[in-house]
Amino acid sequence: GASAWVCRAERGPLVLASPEEQEFHPPPLMKRIALIVSTGRTGTLAQTRILNDRVENAWSQHEPKPAVRRRAKRHRREGHTKQDGLYFLASRRAWQAMHPEKWYVESNHNLFGAIPMIRAVLPEALIVHVIRDGRETVTSWLNRYSYIQTLSLTPMDRPGDPAVEQWERWNPLQKTSWYWVVTNAVIQAAEPDLTVRFEDLFHESARGFETLLQR
Repeated sequence: GASAWVCRAERGPLVLASPEEQEFHPPPLMKRIALIVSTGRTGTLAQTRILNDRVENAWSQHEPKPAVRRRAKRHRREGHTKQDGLYFLASRRAWQAMHPEKWYVESNHNLFGAIPMIRAVLPEALIVHVIRDGRETVTSWLNRYSYIQTLSLTPMDRPGDPAVEQWERWNPLQKTSWYWVVTNAVIQAAEPDLTVRFEDLFHESARGFETLLQR
């Protein structure tokens, strides 16, 4: 099997390094790429539609396949491999090559735990964290009970998390509240390039997206 690779966090871009300290440096993309990460229930599908309809220099996708949904849970438990990084990189570069727009924008909440891997293979990517008021997010989840059954992060994915002992006794409100707090904390710990409040983004209409893409 392939050797496990880890991300070395130092000042500056993250470096994907093997146990032998070999380094993988893919050539930079000719176009710009922005990846929007969140807890989910943050209007990511609407963001994609607005970008495609209103922003001429951007082509956007919402959770495209491979969305890294299945791999994400393993990533959070075991870390990323070189093959994981290349798997992600190849598909995103192929999509960029298919469209003439300057920006490729992907909204995909499944990527929230994969930011170190993204930094390693796409160091030039703009990572945008969209955060929505927790009360509104949890209410949205509770209105779609199926989300509670498929939360992409639980205390069992975080060794030593004290919530493990309480999880089976917690009600849906407690579980989704935990998920909101921890997922946003994971994203912020990875130091996204830009954090945008969901409420501000949508109250400023489509021009808010244009402002974002002027970076």
